[in-house]
Amino acid sequence: MANYNWNMGDWYVWGGLAAGAGNRGAFGVNRGRRLAEFSDGLSSTLLASEVKTYQGVLTNCDLPTVVEPGSIPSPAADPYAAVPQYRSGSCSLKTTGHAEWVDGAALETGFTTAWPPNKTILAGSPAVDVDIVSHGEKSGGPTYAALGARSYHPGGVNALFGDGSVRFIKSAISGVTWRALGTVGSNEVVSADAF
Repeated sequence: MANYNWNMGDWYVWGGLAAGAGNRGAFGVNRGRRLAEFSDGLSSTLLASEVKTYQGVLTNCDLPTVVEPGSIPSPAADPYAAVPQYRSGSCSLKTTGHAEWVDGAALETGFTTAWPPNKTILAGSPAVDVDIVSHGEKSGGPTYAALGARSYHPGGVNALFGDGSVRFIKSAISGVTWRALGTVGSNEVVSADAF
């Protein structure tokens, strides 16, 4: 297991066996990236972040409200309104799912910038803090996910950037800024004073 996972994008991780479009994060299914693709700048692009091992997760979710990448929920949206599957009971709840094993799938070794770091979203009975993923890459996808960066440090997470620097990112970071840090080529250069 690992307490640091790789940036797999925002909501959109992988389009499935028939789709060729890649995600907007630093790492993805069956793809490599050249440094030239990091047009946002290496010092403005997340590579890895802390995660909580054995984080609860809702899996096998049909996520029709999460569509490819232009119209995904705002990082400032109410998660229960934007993604009703958190409360619908239509997903499988696994109380120890995220980062419990290392196999390359987003659920195991990835995080997304769908929500800001340490965002608490409760589901199940009794309620537990959860991440959410549609259908995993190994089952053919398509894979959409909100796999949060989390830590036991008060107030934020440690994150690795493309330039090799490690910085502490506050949980209070703007969701828009956090998501911009998660993209490699959206021409979003983020100043270090924004986080």
